[in-house]
Amino acid sequence: MGHCWLIAKIKFPNKAWLQTVTPQLFVNYIDHLLGEHIWGLHVRGPGGVILASPQWAQLLEYEFRVRKAMSRTINEGADFSTALVHAMNCPITRDRYFTSPAAMSSSLRLPPTSGPPLLQQTATQDWSAWAPPTPWAPGSARQLKKMLKAWGKPGGKKGDGKGKKGDGKGKKGGGKGKKGKGKSDGPASTPDGRAICFNFNNKRTCRADCGYVHVCRYCLGTLPAADCSCAGARLARGE
Repeated sequence: MGHCWLIAKIKFPNKAWLQTVTPQLFVNYIDHLLGEHIWGLHVRGPGGVILASPQWAQLLEYEFRVRKAMSRTINEGADFSTALVHAMNCPITRDRYFTSPAAMSSSLRLPPTSGPPLLQQTATQDWSAWAPPTPWAPGSARQLKKMLKAWGKPGGKKGDGKGKKGDGKGKKGGGKGKKGKGKSDGPASTPDGRAICFNFNNKRTCRADCGYVHVCRYCLGTLPAADCSCAGARLARGE
């Protein structure tokens, strides 16, 4: 944030309220946020044990409110440095958006002498006994596959083979899929999303009104892939 304001000062030298922006101003701002009165504000018990401390979300909310108060002061005619220092030292902003919320949230985590079980938990928890969830035992995936095969027909949506792609056993290969027969190498649709006819590309019988585009699936030419001389069609034919 400091770099942005310094660049704004250089870019707009005619803005008088920006001329008080300095790197040391933001160093002081960070020291204020992370100092003993804000982020370092802890509730300590006997022996110096920390019973409660502010949360990072509360610090971020307070930092946002400080910048918002600074903007209001700048709109009233103050320069940048004066507005930021005033916002940092404003007791109303600190009490309303940091001290009071931190005190209220910490009181819910402190162990009271009596009260509902929810309020009797300590501020810190012992995670030494925590263990990650038990993973699946070996063979569970195979058992799940068997169950799925018993429940319904295995295979993909566009073919009834068992492979992925290629050689007539893929989801889009030589099975009886929804988009016809043929190999699965090459695009299956035109750039505008229309499906390409596989029967036309393989020179098989196809109705003229089949609903698919009759173009080469490699170069989108008018000839089928079986007769087309484009590089993709020749590579698919092994030429």
